Amino acid sequence: MHITIYKYFLTVSKVGSVRKAAELLHVSPSAISKQIANLEHIFKAKLIDRLASGIQLTEEGKILAHHMEKTIREMEIARSRIDEMNGTLSGTIQYATIEGVAKDWLFPSIKSFNNSHKNVHFNGKILGSDSVYETIRSGGIDFGIVMDTKIPSDIEAIKYFDTRLTVVTPRNHSLALKKNISLKELEGHEITILNPEFLTRQLITAATQKLGFELNIRFELDSIEMIKHYIEDSNGVTILPHFCVTKNNHDTRLASININECEVQKCFTIICKKPGRHLIKAADCFIEEVCRHNTLE
Repeated sequence: MHITIYKYFLTVSKVGSVRKAAELLHVSPSAISKQIANLEHIFKAKLIDRLASGIQLTEEGKILAHHMEKTIREMEIARSRIDEMNGTLSGTIQYATIEGVAKDWLFPSIKSFNNSHKNVHFNGKILGSDSVYETIRSGGIDFGIVMDTKIPSDIEAIKYFDTRLTVVTPRNHSLALKKNISLKELEGHEITILNPEFLTRQLITAATQKLGFELNIRFELDSIEMIKHYIEDSNGVTILPHFCVTKNNHDTRLASININECEVQKCFTIICKKPGRHLIKAADCFIEEVCRHNTLE
């Protein structure tokens, strides 16, 4: 069976639409529909259900997609190994990461690696830590980056980075000159913060409950970058992991104040993978480079 058919079917399964898959693959929707019909004939099973909102895989389709992904991955590994024998790194590095480290930490590393290794490609997702774990478990990625107090027993840690939570304000804010701050000092301020699905919010809620008070949370969001833009324009206050405020042009307008360490549970940013997952050489080299050149300080 031609590998192109695999790619057509898997792309449709991932984007949930024949039309969107056709746009991504630069082919006609009818070409994709024809190949899916051929697959259904070969396997004598209905593989997709067509809905008003797009398509979804049948149970038979899910089984086929799972095995197709494994086959394509094995071919990718074989190609990478052959290229390694010829002194070249190649292949697609698949990863999922939390938002906070992507813009100023992971993306510059990808750009640098791409400049040195033209035959390496990246396929990434921005997810919450729980979703990163699930994607690792499914075998869909080479590695993930999460923020957690400890990782689940069925996930293998590659590298831990100490992570602090900090109060972030515009530089003209009354709190901005402080070096350290207690959460109690935020009682009189209106707070913009990540929603409860994020570890940052969970740790802060646990800390304030232990201290016996509640923050005046007026605005919740699920995007770190949007929160930073909002507090800058509103002269507001937020709480973020320390690596979210860096020295780039935008963040020089923001101040970051360390929260007293004894008040908040210790947490880490962790590069991790599925135990036993074989990584192509390019992925191994990239992870080594990320760990060597980034400290999250």
